[in-house]
Amino acid sequence: ISDLHGEGPTDPETLDLATEASAAVNLLIVQGLTRNKLRCAATNAVRGKQIGIVQGIDQQFSGDVDKLDTSLISQLLENDTVPVVAPIAFDREGSSLRLNSDLLAAELAARLEASKLIYLGTQSRLQVEGKTVTNLPVAELEKLLQSEPKHFPERLLGKARYSAKAVRAGTPRSHLLDGRVFGALLN
Repeated sequence: ISDLHGEGPTDPETLDLATEASAAVNLLIVQGLTRNKLRCAATNAVRGKQIGIVQGIDQQFSGDVDKLDTSLISQLLENDTVPVVAPIAFDREGSSLRLNSDLLAAELAARLEASKLIYLGTQSRLQVEGKTVTNLPVAELEKLLQSEPKHFPERLLGKARYSAKAVRAGTPRSHLLDGRVFGALLN
């Protein structure tokens, strides 16, 4: 039922797949951090809440961020430990919910007062109508998102929306990098 970008309803089968995929990605992240001699910890620092019904459609197991345990995350960071936060959250009763990972990243950036939000994707920059856009002020991005959302590649639309949200919430900058390029983060 969900689309490929983590939007829309999450049925039980999709939740199972998302949970498996999240666990596999978490393992790779922890492995990579360990290989680079960095300490890390998987956390349950995100509490989710069901989205409910949107435009008459039950979102089932799709969630939104209800609460972030920023003190736990800050404590880990202060102790030189990288928090690994999955887009599978738990509600107040401990039931699993699938969160949109772009939304989660933007919420974390805003609530932790990060200096930057960095998305690693399969494209190196924001593209609108096939043209690369750099150093775009948030007001212009919001205007484009509102007036011409169809001009954004589908894979970048959520990242663009949540980048604007994070910047409006206080994160000074947002970047989109190609995660397939070695050293993209450093460059």
